[in-house]
Amino acid sequence: MINICNISENFNKYKNNIISLLVDYYGQEYYDLINERINSTYIDFSSTPVEDYKYAMEHNNEISSFDKIIIRLRYKLYTDLEKKSRKNNFDLLTKYISDSLLISDLSKIKSNEELFLSLFSDENFNSGLIDSFSSKSTDLLNDNSVPTCIKESINNDREKFKEISKNLGIDISRLTSDLVDKFLDYRKELQGNHKNYIAKNSQFGKKMFKAIKSEFNLELQPEILSIISFIENAYAGNIIVENDNNISFYSYIRIPLIHLINIGVKGLDVNIIHELIHKIETDKNRVGISILNDENTNDIINEIRTQKLAIHITRKLHEQGIFIYDNPNDYKIEGESTYEWMFPLSESLLEEFEDIFSSCAINNDLEKLNDYFGSSWVTYSEHINNVYNTNMYLYSRFGKNPNIQLDESVTSMITDMELVSRKGGIKNV
Repeated sequence: MINICNISENFNKYKNNIISLLVDYYGQEYYDLINERINSTYIDFSSTPVEDYKYAMEHNNEISSFDKIIIRLRYKLYTDLEKKSRKNNFDLLTKYISDSLLISDLSKIKSNEELFLSLFSDENFNSGLIDSFSSKSTDLLNDNSVPTCIKESINNDREKFKEISKNLGIDISRLTSDLVDKFLDYRKELQGNHKNYIAKNSQFGKKMFKAIKSEFNLELQPEILSIISFIENAYAGNIIVENDNNISFYSYIRIPLIHLINIGVKGLDVNIIHELIHKIETDKNRVGISILNDENTNDIINEIRTQKLAIHITRKLHEQGIFIYDNPNDYKIEGESTYEWMFPLSESLLEEFEDIFSSCAINNDLEKLNDYFGSSWVTYSEHINNVYNTNMYLYSRFGKNPNIQLDESVTSMITDMELVSRKGGIKNV
């Protein structure tokens, strides 16, 4: 059983084995860089008291009576804070909606508050039926390439919204896509307020604040702490602090392990290895072959090659009989990442030029890639970003699993890149 109180124990036990496999892959000359970057990265495996409580209830017989008492107490204190914050922000949400739609009589709404709020938000301020009227949803309805089932889902949500609004006596004649988009921005602001309050006032947030202060001698503001504390997927990044024109980068990984177990993720080890690869390939605002800029240049193709490498390293680890958090009798190495959707569009290119990509990634040498593959590389990278982000939106919003296959346009781009590379890059063409 995983020890909730000391969950990082296994990682520390096998860290040197992981470093050794990564050095074998990149080359001995990168040992110091890999070792330094991993050891200077703070890895946070914690999950919220709600997730710990869910895990404890599922594994009731494996947890001591004392630990159960502590977990239940933390859960009670945390959920009380959540309820208070949610109530305050729902009140603000109701006022914003009533002002926007000119609702003067709130009596019927107050007696049907839960139904009313379902129109505009869920309990975490993520989504509601109102989203079906956004400009994004309207664009999907007007896009001939969008599957019929998704358009039907949007129209069904619109009909539900209209029906509930009518029953509550709400006039939606003023509702425009522009007004809806403004509302979605406001809801996102309330979501930030909600998270900031929990991060600042809960023992969960205070413990994380204390750990980061101890690790980096850094006092985080609640709005920065809340960004990293409520991440629900494995994540690697930098905590960036600007002081007097000086920018400092603090290396950070978040693996909400108990949450991932609770939702049934079986590729825990490959998740961890994926994020470690990001950190050994990170130099300030460059991550592997991608840049953290407004365009997210090369972002998704970098994620794809990182996932391929994480699968390779995890398989080697398991072949040695080392399982960090995966259950040796029930685990996955492949099939747990959305980046694997994109393998058909990238596998041949990444395999043929693996040495080039790995060298450029650990040295953050994007210019070499541009020279090596020519202008089609930029077009290809942008296309990969667009295909993934579109399908990710459809998946997260409508549960639509994509079937992404290689097509003539992508094949043409890859062929162009191969031709340029054979001629020694664009400088020699």
